[in-house]
Amino acid sequence: MAGLELAERELTDIGRIGRSSSARAPDHAGAAASQLAWCHGKPGVALALKAASKGGDKRKIDATVSAVISAINSSPLERSDCICHGNLGNLLLVRELMDDELRAGISSGLERKVVRRISRHGVVCGNFGLETAGLMEGLAGMGLALLKLAEPARIPNVLILEPASAG
Repeated sequence: MAGLELAERELTDIGRIGRSSSARAPDHAGAAASQLAWCHGKPGVALALKAASKGGDKRKIDATVSAVISAINSSPLERSDCICHGNLGNLLLVRELMDDELRAGISSGLERKVVRRISRHGVVCGNFGLETAGLMEGLAGMGLALLKLAEPARIPNVLILEPASAG
């Protein structure tokens, strides 16, 4: 099965997307991990699918990507803010997945929720809340994500291996 077909099949059952116990896969520590995370599930697959969309059914891909964005936007925030499987990672993914004209409305609402949570409680690292300096689960990645939100044209999105700008 081609990669594009496999990705489309993975995302076919949009009803399973979410943070319910049935939509959680075990993480590296055996705890339930959200399938609405870059590292464990649907958003990462949707991102790959959108990147490969030149060879697939654009309407079907767009509908699938929209369903993932809607699921992230309507779900409660994650316990972590890390870019691997937390709120800032999901926010970066939503901003990357959305078309420019739609990005402002949906991502700004999610952005407000995430920033409000961080303002009230501080950032929470992804490895059981222990403060670390790491990129994917730690302060470095969360700092990079916050910089990306503030300066989207100047700061690369590490989740898609975007190169740094020349400016």
